[in-house]
Amino acid sequence: MDTPQGWRADLLQQRRDIDSQDAEQSPTATPIDPRPHLIFATGIILTLLLLWLALDYTSGNDDLEWAGSYDTEGPASGVEVGGDYAYVADGAFGLKVIDVSSPNNPQIAGEYRTNDVAYDVATAGGYAYVACEDAGLVVIDVSNPTNPQEVGSYDTAGDAFGVETASGYAYVADGPAGLAVIDVSNPASPQLTGSYDTEGDAWGLAIAGDYAYIAEKDRGLLVIDVSDPANPLKAGSYDTDDYALGIAIAGSYAYVANYRAGMVVIDISDPTNPREVSNYNIGGYAISIAVSGDYAYVANYRAGVAVIDISDPKNPESAGSYDNEGYALDVTVAGDHVYVADGTGGLLVGNSMSGGDGLGIPAPSLAAAVAAVAVIA
Repeated sequence: MDTPQGWRADLLQQRRDIDSQDAEQSPTATPIDPRPHLIFATGIILTLLLLWLALDYTSGNDDLEWAGSYDTEGPASGVEVGGDYAYVADGAFGLKVIDVSSPNNPQIAGEYRTNDVAYDVATAGGYAYVACEDAGLVVIDVSNPTNPQEVGSYDTAGDAFGVETASGYAYVADGPAGLAVIDVSNPASPQLTGSYDTEGDAWGLAIAGDYAYIAEKDRGLLVIDVSDPANPLKAGSYDTDDYALGIAIAGSYAYVANYRAGMVVIDISDPTNPREVSNYNIGGYAISIAVSGDYAYVANYRAGVAVIDISDPKNPESAGSYDNEGYALDVTVAGDHVYVADGTGGLLVGNSMSGGDGLGIPAPSLAAAVAAVAVIA
């Protein structure tokens, strides 16, 4: 009989033989390829990033941000932009010319103190045309923005609140005196060409083709045929629900800033028969309005600026808003930026919706997200 030691030795040897046979019969083990797992993880991360961007686009745009500002002396009530300069009607402090070549850092370039309160401003051919309440229309040479100089004026019959220029004429919303059409082909000697006595107060206006569209305060929208500037004639009208204070024209629609009633959209394809197609209550006081692309920007007094998607004029929708420190009285869009005369808040400059950054999605964010995914992959 084998000794215990011999028996144990035989078992150990048999075990070694079995292990050796298993090793010879088993396929060679292969390392786990991590790439499928990385691809799967990358897919999840990319999905989450895209979801985050989508949420930022739809909800983050409710609080749009300003790019820059300049605190003017007076209550800024009107603004026009030409090239690298913003021209601000600055109340009792007249005209301010502000360099906005760097929208993040606007700087004063020049100024001119008018004799009366500056309410609105329009520019054409190196001149600024300022609506100066009791003083009427004041013409200022701004060819040298650092040294604006008055060259002419015309004392209108009423109170000049708004002004637009077109084809050598300045059209003045002259308060209770209605519309004044002034020949400014010689800026040093403006001359009255024609006028139209409105029933209500002419507060704001826009010119498109042969028509002047008047925001006639408590009378709503008034359309005046100015194809013959010497003989303006009423073409049509539409009585809005509240005070019509500002107006913008885009295509065959008039967009009216209608005070407590918000924005009213009016079809003017037939100027003799304007008809409302939609409205949007901005929850504040609509004072002025500008339209650029698919968006309307409404100066909403102490609630800043409301941005409304008008890609479908019959179904306007909120696209966001800008807060403010003062009280927004006028708004215009130039290039990729929106400019606001913010009363005691001076001039505000923001990124417009067409510029992309106004949506609250910084351009580098998407690039950074893609780079992050590339590193992981």
